[in-house]
Amino acid sequence: MEQPEGFKVPSSSNKVYCLLRALYGLKQAALAWNKELHKLLLKLGFKHSKPDPEVYIFQDKSGIMLFIVYVDNGLLMSGSAKLLKKKKTTFLNIWEAHDMDPVTEYLGFQITCNCVKRSMVLHQHPYVMKVLKHFQMENIKHVHTPLPAGYQPSAIPKDYNASPTL
Repeated sequence: MEQPEGFKVPSSSNKVYCLLRALYGLKQAALAWNKELHKLLLKLGFKHSKPDPEVYIFQDKSGIMLFIVYVDNGLLMSGSAKLLKKKKTTFLNIWEAHDMDPVTEYLGFQITCNCVKRSMVLHQHPYVMKVLKHFQMENIKHVHTPLPAGYQPSAIPKDYNASPTL
């Protein structure tokens, strides 16, 4: 790094400036960004998941909300539309971000939601087709899984609806 044009001090030409904040594009910028995001999410009432450091959890009487972070992408989701709107509005008022609602893709996964049926489908069909094409296997015959069509598990584990462990 060199002293910028117009700010050179002749008696200190061998010195450089100490940056007080990370600049976009520098190696430490991602770490600084993540630390700021972490502080903000804790301030907004989220708890950092110990088993998965990319996940933050918010829970109150109106529901549970997850904030998933991957590098410089975040995904905010909740079963409560009211809670989601409230937290998202608060977050966007503090942090400069783009609201991509509704989410249709995240980290290569295609996401399809049906609010009426309260269902969500995740798939990687475009990625799978790209891999098959790369290996010249796009015309292969498919084989069904060993499970019968429409298989539903007979029992749901007792802890299925349990609160997440923080």
